[in-house]
Amino acid sequence: MPLSNDHGDFGTTDGQKNSATFEEANLCGLKNCYGRARILIFLLTLLSLSLLYSNQIALNFTVICMDDVVQEQSTMNSTERHWLKSSSKISYLFSAIAVGSMVGLIPMIPCMEKFGIRFTLTTYMFLSAACTLVMPLSIEIGYVAILIVRFFVGFAGSIGLSGLGAIAERWSPMAELGTTIAVLSTFHQLAPIFTMPMSAFLCSSSIGWRAIYYLQGGMTLVFGVMFFSFFRNQPGKHAMVSSKELTRINSKRVPRRKGNVPYWEICKDIRIVSIWLAITGGNLAFTVLLFYGPTYMNRVLGLDVNSTGFATALPYVLSAFVKFSIGPISDKTTCCSEKGKLLFFTGFSRVVLLVSLMTIALTDSPLLARIFYTGAIAFMGVNIMGTIKAAQLISRQYVSFVMAMTTWFACISQLIIPLFVSWMCPDNTPEQWSRFYILSCVAILITNIPFFIFGDDTPAPYTLPDWEQRKSTKVTPEKPDLSRITVPDIFSNEEKKKIEEIL
Repeated sequence: MPLSNDHGDFGTTDGQKNSATFEEANLCGLKNCYGRARILIFLLTLLSLSLLYSNQIALNFTVICMDDVVQEQSTMNSTERHWLKSSSKISYLFSAIAVGSMVGLIPMIPCMEKFGIRFTLTTYMFLSAACTLVMPLSIEIGYVAILIVRFFVGFAGSIGLSGLGAIAERWSPMAELGTTIAVLSTFHQLAPIFTMPMSAFLCSSSIGWRAIYYLQGGMTLVFGVMFFSFFRNQPGKHAMVSSKELTRINSKRVPRRKGNVPYWEICKDIRIVSIWLAITGGNLAFTVLLFYGPTYMNRVLGLDVNSTGFATALPYVLSAFVKFSIGPISDKTTCCSEKGKLLFFTGFSRVVLLVSLMTIALTDSPLLARIFYTGAIAFMGVNIMGTIKAAQLISRQYVSFVMAMTTWFACISQLIIPLFVSWMCPDNTPEQWSRFYILSCVAILITNIPFFIFGDDTPAPYTLPDWEQRKSTKVTPEKPDLSRITVPDIFSNEEKKKIEEIL
């Protein structure tokens, strides 16, 4: 199917399927997929986004098992301290992902508007695959080469949330939106679930840490080809989508405005701003737990490499389970309004997060710290039915831009947090991490308050088809016809004359 015919809006919205395309699917023997094509789309999307994220976090674990690289450095009689022994240089490698993501967001939205999510996501996946495959070579070359590769890995991974939002907006029935968002967002959990234990296994085996990059790079390349071959930007143009399924996808959809993204209107929407603040606060904690979780487990709690890999992955297994459960609960709960559900799920996830972080900060027990570390990550996923779903409901067809800005703010967090970690936790002592966790709790609390004041679920005016017309129409008050007013006889003739002149 030509790319020019596979981007833009839905096109087919009356629930009717092109008969030629439908017959073509029958001839290909694909009729067993009728009514379930969107499920395959969501599964392929989930695995693709998970691999993009896995490529970003692979270094988070392998950095603790690269002793052979340090030994090679020492055999070269170099007096310069190896970058693996420098916490600041390792932090710069984490920050390179954030810088790359911020830059990657700049061409992403225009590309999605012009070419569609199919072409854009595939391109970003190929870039991520290439960078991951050359990561071992860049480590052999030197620190600058690693920084460059990490930058482009971050560039490619920037499409995660925006791709999720765009695909859910186009392919999910409104009645299943919560479940779709919850399931697709588990790529943040599935990536560590796969990468952390696999890295631990390969690091401890004779194969070595380099294999994780070859494995993930090759898988990303394969899934990139699969995604481009199977995905279509418009459900109405997919050969495996039946008329019945298309009707279900398009049901209960409000009319939408077509045209350029109203960037300024979105940015000054107080509801969207409150969502950005709340998500940024959550990202502060998530970044700390994800990027520095292995370090905390290994150097503060004293777990060995194998135990660290599985202990770090366990919270993400539980978080994925929570997300798979909370999506259907949100969609099927009818005892309260949609707005009430958004506020409840956001509040619940933040309370659990704050209690967990404060416990980690104040306890002297490694076991208790490990339990609440697990709980913090596991229940953080509940928020997907809070702020993330609110963003989807409010911004509708422009959710890609809202999610892109969410990613941008998350990148800022990733840039700032390593600086604070280097400053507040230079020796990785429990006392230093305690102060850092308390400061994180304060930031989370402050950034989430506005959402509970302005949070809502109604579509924004700029998403509706008549927005530009209503915006350009100026209502002028009708002037009263004063010439019809008669002066009462209680006034004299001279007074009447003066009053009539005034009127």
